[in-house]
Amino acid sequence: MISELLQFPLVIIVDDEEIILHLVAGQVAEHNCNVLRFTSSKTSLIFLQQYPGLSLLVTDVEMKEMTGPQLVEALTPNLWVGGKKTVIYMTGNSQQADDMRNQGLTVLDKPIETTALFILLRTCLAAL
Repeated sequence: MISELLQFPLVIIVDDEEIILHLVAGQVAEHNCNVLRFTSSKTSLIFLQQYPGLSLLVTDVEMKEMTGPQLVEALTPNLWVGGKKTVIYMTGNSQQADDMRNQGLTVLDKPIETTALFILLRTCLAAL
Protein backbone atom coordinates (compact mmCIF):
# COMPACT_ATOMS: atom_id res chain seq x y z
CA MET A 1 0.00 0.00 0.00
CA ILE A 2 1.18 3.48 -0.83
CA SER A 3 0.15 4.61 2.68
CA GLU A 4 2.98 2.52 4.12
CA LEU A 5 5.46 4.66 2.18
CA LEU A 6 3.92 7.96 3.24
CA GLN A 7 4.42 9.67 6.58
CA PHE A 8 1.04 11.41 6.47
CA PRO A 9 -2.47 10.34 5.36
CA LEU A 10 -3.22 10.27 1.62
CA VAL A 11 -6.10 12.51 0.59
CA ILE A 12 -7.35 12.41 -2.97
CA ILE A 13 -9.43 15.25 -4.39
CA VAL A 14 -11.53 14.67 -7.50
CA ASP A 15 -13.31 17.53 -9.26
CA ASP A 16 -13.53 18.59 -12.89
CA GLU A 17 -12.96 22.23 -11.89
CA GLU A 18 -9.29 23.16 -11.43
CA ILE A 19 -10.08 26.08 -9.13
CA ILE A 20 -11.90 23.76 -6.71
CA LEU A 21 -8.98 21.32 -6.78
CA HIS A 22 -6.58 24.14 -5.95
CA LEU A 23 -8.70 25.53 -3.10
CA VAL A 24 -9.34 22.16 -1.46
CA ALA A 25 -5.73 20.98 -1.91
CA GLY A 26 -4.46 24.09 -0.14
CA GLN A 27 -6.68 23.41 2.85
CA VAL A 28 -5.78 19.71 2.96
CA ALA A 29 -2.07 20.52 2.89
CA GLU A 30 -2.53 22.62 6.04
CA HIS A 31 -3.59 19.40 7.82
CA ASN A 32 -0.23 17.70 7.13
CA CYS A 33 -1.58 15.31 4.51
CA ASN A 34 -0.29 14.02 1.21
CA VAL A 35 -2.56 15.40 -1.50
CA LEU A 36 -3.26 14.14 -5.00
CA ARG A 37 -5.64 15.95 -7.33
CA PHE A 38 -7.55 14.49 -10.26
CA THR A 39 -9.90 16.15 -12.76
CA SER A 40 -11.07 12.70 -13.85
CA SER A 41 -12.85 10.22 -11.59
CA LYS A 42 -11.81 7.34 -13.84
CA THR A 43 -8.14 8.35 -13.66
CA SER A 44 -8.33 8.54 -9.86
CA LEU A 45 -9.87 5.06 -9.77
CA ILE A 46 -7.12 3.63 -12.00
CA PHE A 47 -4.46 5.24 -9.79
CA LEU A 48 -5.95 3.81 -6.59
CA GLN A 49 -6.32 0.36 -8.07
CA GLN A 50 -2.57 0.43 -8.76
CA TYR A 51 -1.57 2.23 -5.54
CA PRO A 52 -4.07 1.54 -2.75
CA GLY A 53 -3.83 3.35 0.57
CA LEU A 54 -6.44 6.09 0.52
CA SER A 55 -7.30 7.77 3.82
CA LEU A 56 -9.82 10.40 2.67
CA LEU A 57 -11.58 11.12 -0.62
CA VAL A 58 -12.96 14.58 -1.36
CA THR A 59 -15.07 14.36 -4.52
CA ASP A 60 -17.50 16.37 -6.54
CA VAL A 61 -20.88 14.68 -6.89
CA GLU A 62 -21.57 15.54 -10.54
CA MET A 63 -18.80 14.80 -13.03
CA LYS A 64 -18.91 13.75 -16.69
CA GLU A 65 -17.22 10.33 -16.69
CA MET A 66 -18.40 8.98 -13.37
CA THR A 67 -20.26 10.65 -10.50
CA GLY A 68 -18.73 10.95 -7.05
CA PRO A 69 -21.09 8.30 -5.61
CA GLN A 70 -20.23 5.95 -8.50
CA LEU A 71 -16.53 6.49 -7.80
CA VAL A 72 -16.98 5.69 -4.11
CA GLU A 73 -18.96 2.57 -5.02
CA ALA A 74 -16.12 1.43 -7.32
CA LEU A 75 -13.48 1.92 -4.60
CA THR A 76 -13.39 -1.44 -2.86
CA PRO A 77 -12.47 -1.59 0.86
CA ASN A 78 -8.98 -2.94 0.11
CA LEU A 79 -8.09 0.40 -1.52
CA TRP A 80 -8.65 2.30 1.75
CA VAL A 81 -6.46 2.40 4.84
CA GLY A 82 -8.13 0.06 7.32
CA GLY A 83 -10.87 -0.73 4.79
CA LYS A 84 -12.88 2.29 5.98
CA LYS A 85 -14.37 4.63 3.38
CA THR A 86 -14.06 8.24 4.52
CA VAL A 87 -15.56 10.65 1.99
CA ILE A 88 -16.48 14.32 1.72
CA TYR A 89 -18.86 14.96 -1.18
CA MET A 90 -19.05 18.41 -2.79
CA THR A 91 -22.09 19.75 -4.64
CA GLY A 92 -23.63 23.02 -5.71
CA ASN A 93 -27.12 21.52 -5.72
CA SER A 94 -28.67 22.35 -2.35
CA GLN A 95 -31.49 19.78 -2.66
CA GLN A 96 -28.97 17.09 -3.54
CA ALA A 97 -26.81 18.13 -0.58
CA ASP A 98 -29.78 17.89 1.79
CA ASP A 99 -30.77 14.48 0.42
CA MET A 100 -27.23 13.17 0.85
CA ARG A 101 -26.98 14.54 4.39
CA ASN A 102 -30.26 12.80 5.20
CA GLN A 103 -28.55 9.55 4.12
CA GLY A 104 -25.79 10.20 6.65
CA LEU A 105 -23.19 11.33 4.11
CA THR A 106 -20.71 14.16 4.66
CA VAL A 107 -21.39 16.97 2.18
CA LEU A 108 -19.69 20.30 1.51
CA ASP A 109 -21.77 22.93 -0.26
CA LYS A 110 -20.47 24.78 -3.31
CA PRO A 111 -19.52 27.55 -3.51
CA ILE A 112 -17.09 26.35 -0.88
CA GLU A 113 -16.72 28.28 2.34
CA THR A 114 -13.18 27.79 3.63
CA THR A 115 -14.29 27.62 7.27
CA ALA A 116 -16.77 24.82 6.51
CA LEU A 117 -14.09 22.98 4.52
CA PHE A 118 -11.57 23.34 7.35
CA ILE A 119 -14.02 21.97 9.93
CA LEU A 120 -15.03 18.99 7.76
CA LEU A 121 -11.41 18.15 7.01
CA ARG A 122 -10.44 18.37 10.67
CA THR A 123 -13.37 16.17 11.70
CA CYS A 124 -12.78 13.51 9.03
CA LEU A 125 -9.01 13.39 9.53
CA ALA A 126 -9.35 13.16 13.32
CA ALA A 127 -11.50 10.04 12.85
CA LEU A 128 -8.81 8.21 10.86
